[in-house]
Amino acid sequence: MKLRLWLVAIFFSGLLLATGVLTLPIWFTTVYSLMSVLTFALYGKDKSAARKKRWRVKERTLHLFALFGGWPGAMLAQQKFRHKTQKQPFRFIYWLTIVTNCAVLVWLCTSDGRSFLQVLPTASELGLGWPNVF
Repeated sequence: MKLRLWLVAIFFSGLLLATGVLTLPIWFTTVYSLMSVLTFALYGKDKSAARKKRWRVKERTLHLFALFGGWPGAMLAQQKFRHKTQKQPFRFIYWLTIVTNCAVLVWLCTSDGRSFLQVLPTASELGLGWPNVF
């Protein structure tokens, strides 16, 4: 279904627009991209394990990865692998993770959300030794 591909493309376009217009940090795009790739890979691993009747990835893990920014990858993986598309309890929680994630992202684009982002410690302040790229 090409609708899912369009939804992911629209989401990432909006995310890039938010980084330019609403001054959302660019690292959000990187985080969403990385989480999407990881989530896509987890779905692929789970589908392969299901076919081979091996150890599976816990549904809770798939939902957490979707919640923390990997839902675009999950959406594409469900289409690509035809996986996790029929089980209604899973689908309900999956869509709940998308709505929750997007609601938080929209809030982060508000003045309150941007103020919250400014008080977060940087990587160097946490003693991680990374340059301040956030």
